[in-house]
Amino acid sequence: MAWFRVDDVLCDEPIPAWRDAYGRKRYRATHTYVVAWPDGVVKVGIAGDKTRWSKFVSKGAALVMLMTFAKCADAIDAERSIEAKLSELGTPAFASRFDAQAHLGSGGGGYSECYRLGPTNGDALLAFLRVYRRAVA
Repeated sequence: MAWFRVDDVLCDEPIPAWRDAYGRKRYRATHTYVVAWPDGVVKVGIAGDKTRWSKFVSKGAALVMLMTFAKCADAIDAERSIEAKLSELGTPAFASRFDAQAHLGSGGGGYSECYRLGPTNGDALLAFLRVYRRAVA
């Protein structure tokens, strides 16, 4: 299945960073991402840097969309909007974090943001993401 491979919805922008009280470099969660696996599982989430979504890519997912916002609240709003659309188009992909470990890693964190879509619904999701991205840009 190749319905999730769309280059025109990706972006590559600098990631804002700050230092905490101990001088450690930290990242604000200003990115909203969508990743998809060939078996039809799609995940939406927010992150401060690429380590969150890159671990899914290393497990066979494709980065479908990446949006960068100035405020964390805007990234959260985008995540909620996309997750609402995913829940319309698909069904929850996993019943528990343990079921999600093959896709998400040993902890299975973020399993509730994963949905299983068919190829037709994948096309509908891509159409929504293109329109949504233009609307919030």
